[in-house]
Amino acid sequence: MEGPASDPDRPDRSQAGRLPGGRARARHWTSLCGSDALDSVADTPYREVGSIHNTPPFPVPFVDRSIGVRELSAEPIDTLVELTGPGSDCPPAIVELRALGGALDREPVVPDSVPNRGLPYQLFGFGVGGPERADDLRGALARLLDGLRPWAHHTTMPNFLSPDEARNPAQVREIYGAERYDRLAALKASRDPANVFRVDYDIEPAAG
Repeated sequence: MEGPASDPDRPDRSQAGRLPGGRARARHWTSLCGSDALDSVADTPYREVGSIHNTPPFPVPFVDRSIGVRELSAEPIDTLVELTGPGSDCPPAIVELRALGGALDREPVVPDSVPNRGLPYQLFGFGVGGPERADDLRGALARLLDGLRPWAHHTTMPNFLSPDEARNPAQVREIYGAERYDRLAALKASRDPANVFRVDYDIEPAAG
């Protein structure tokens, strides 16, 4: 099956590692980070996809939260450092701030379900621990998100929603937006009227 023609000025992300000068660019950016940079740029087979994010190869109990961030001026950066930096006693194992934009903001020719185009940054917090630590970790992640709430974007990436978020149809609809949610609900009614596929974030089949 043949896909749409590629735009030579907009290379597919899967080929990013093969662009002329790509490795040199990667070395330049990692050198700016000094010894804190983890340089894992390489041609990697799909069977090793978990290594991209150092994902554990075994089940791990955790809690997580996320928030879209609309800007990174001095004030939100200072707030983030205060909440997670040295002396903060921040218990989550990972706090990431991912830069988005670029190709991620382009609408495809065929409409899809991605609702977060225009979102410049996504913050993700991840705490490891069993039931005995869950409440403490949830509290710490809530304080982190509340601290950055003044710079929150109006949308977020569904990929990063935790089980503590989007827990009812109204919240899921708000995440996806009315047009996308209604289109997905109509597809659900056509392809999965019994709502078998309802985890993690339930889009209920549209009523007949």
